[in-house]
Amino acid sequence: MTKLQKALNTIAIEMFRNQADQDYICARINYRMVFREQFLWSGLHAIEKYLKAILLFNGRNARYVDLNNKSLGVFGHNLTKLIKAINDIEVFSLIYPSWGNDFMKYLTEFGINRYFTKTSHLKGDEFFKLDELVWSIRRYCQYLHKIYKSLDGGEIDGIDLELDKINNPNNERNPKGYKPFDGILEQILAKPQKDFTRKALIWRNNFYGKKGKIKNTDYPSWVSIGRSPIDRGWSITPRLKHQIKDYVKL
Repeated sequence: MTKLQKALNTIAIEMFRNQADQDYICARINYRMVFREQFLWSGLHAIEKYLKAILLFNGRNARYVDLNNKSLGVFGHNLTKLIKAINDIEVFSLIYPSWGNDFMKYLTEFGINRYFTKTSHLKGDEFFKLDELVWSIRRYCQYLHKIYKSLDGGEIDGIDLELDKINNPNNERNPKGYKPFDGILEQILAKPQKDFTRKALIWRNNFYGKKGKIKNTDYPSWVSIGRSPIDRGWSITPRLKHQIKDYVKL
């Protein structure tokens, strides 16, 4: 392993995966508090950091859409561009729910709405989807290019073997029993049952926490639509909107 890859692995863990774990818990708390924009913002940041960590663990750039053509811009909060960059890694196969791409588009569009400058909504299934998508993507947030000895005494990249371990169907059948590595979430799960952060993580969670499956009907579900002041018909003409931009960022 090169010195650069060692550095990227450390950054991927401490600056991205660890922070994503905490963003994920914040998103769950915000949903429980019925804070729509805060839930979407935290959920977006959690998935974004997990995806960027995966890129770094695979020695890929997690900043620019094309490192050789920086004029194309940066990934920023665009989950669609990030997941495409991961899927473009030839030796890598990332398995996640079929609705995952649409959900990531949704988070990309509405997660950045932290100042409520556009009308947003929740349909009622976002809480469950975030749990499943986090579990599906997070398991790949580790360095998988481990070196194995070949029969002829040489060395081979063991990523295929590592991916087989991750993609084992038994893991999906028992997600709560599967621990891909010792990260922040695993450390929180090991805390006493009365610990506040642990409670926030396992509350009605089908992927982290106590054994047993929670029925979909047991999930907290609320439909929410918020109409931004910018989208209301209260005489904001194009000219007036242009003037408002001198006072606040729209």
